[in-house]
Amino acid sequence: MINSVIFDLDGTLLNSLDDLADSTNYTLRTAGYPERTRDEVRRFVGNGIYKLIERAVPTGTDKAEIDKCFDIFCRNYKKNMANKTKPYPGITDMLKTLYENGFKLAIVTNKADFAAQELCGEMFGDYVKTVVGSVKERRNKPYPDNVLFAMDKMGAEKSETVYVGDSEVDVETAKNSGLSVIAVLWGYRDIDVLKKAGAEKTAKNAEELKNILLNLRSILWRDLMRVITGIARGRKLVTLEGEEVVRPTTDRVKEAMFSIIQFDIPGKSVLDLFAGSGQLGIEALSRGAEKAVFVDKSAEAFSVVKQNLKTCGLSDKATVINSDSFGFLRSTAEKFDIILIDPPYSRQMAETALSLVDGVLKDGGIVMCETDYREDLPEEVGDIKKFKEYKYSKTKLTTYKK
Repeated sequence: MINSVIFDLDGTLLNSLDDLADSTNYTLRTAGYPERTRDEVRRFVGNGIYKLIERAVPTGTDKAEIDKCFDIFCRNYKKNMANKTKPYPGITDMLKTLYENGFKLAIVTNKADFAAQELCGEMFGDYVKTVVGSVKERRNKPYPDNVLFAMDKMGAEKSETVYVGDSEVDVETAKNSGLSVIAVLWGYRDIDVLKKAGAEKTAKNAEELKNILLNLRSILWRDLMRVITGIARGRKLVTLEGEEVVRPTTDRVKEAMFSIIQFDIPGKSVLDLFAGSGQLGIEALSRGAEKAVFVDKSAEAFSVVKQNLKTCGLSDKATVINSDSFGFLRSTAEKFDIILIDPPYSRQMAETALSLVDGVLKDGGIVMCETDYREDLPEEVGDIKKFKEYKYSKTKLTTYKK
């Protein structure tokens, strides 16, 4: 479910266009340049103040002159940024409702950090505790730097976070950060621009956005899971519904798992047992595994894995088998370099699977087990010996080597 939301600021939460336009035209007048219309300024915003000035001055203006205009703008805007700026209708009530419902809220903006901190503290400080503006130490949106910085401050996981913005820059930022995005239609870009950029979910007003976010808290992770990195980076994965599959591997655990084995993956063969949606084997293929075999007894899982492989363009590297994982281990003659075991928790199924993998794992191979943190696995099984254990909240990762 979704429990964290990262908002863009200008055009999403705040209608700041008039103050931005006023300071832009003050700057242009002071520098002796023609003024811009409000609609022109609307099209110029989205990539930070420097880009706004760069776009507003006449074409061909040299960098030294742009720098001078930027300084003029900053001095003027710092004194006048709250003259006409105010939240869009319903925004403050929406943030209050989300905060009271336990959402973690953050704002990430390309606006200068001094302005972001002052405006957000004054208008949203009761509900939004993490505000990240533009600073020299981190790259601006659409790079993911500030979003990832905010998530770290919030203690948020990618799979539990959604990004909300009003521009094509925001859509690209969400993609680069591995997040789902909701595009709002009251801001500085038209719906055609947002759709062309790849926005799939949109909200017409703050009330609709609030309801979308509240509903996301109660659904499973369907349509929200993504491949973290590699050739299929950012591709959405469909997952399953039902008692045995409501616990997909979280992004934090998946990132930890693959950071442990990342250098062992390229060119190797992978077996994904209890595959579910296939997200672990697909992540391995995306990171360079030569091939992967996915095994799950569920007919729905069989179909979903095939769908996800097709979405990621990885079908030619995969075999999907609709079979009980234990039965597959007992019958297969194939051997693998890496075996991923992620059964339903609290059923002691990982230990049973471990007892059967010795003959299926190549010499020098690796087994990675994901289990409930309370489940203890044996130190060795046949020629397979426990290497390390890692705990992440209520999840334990156990690695074995042969």
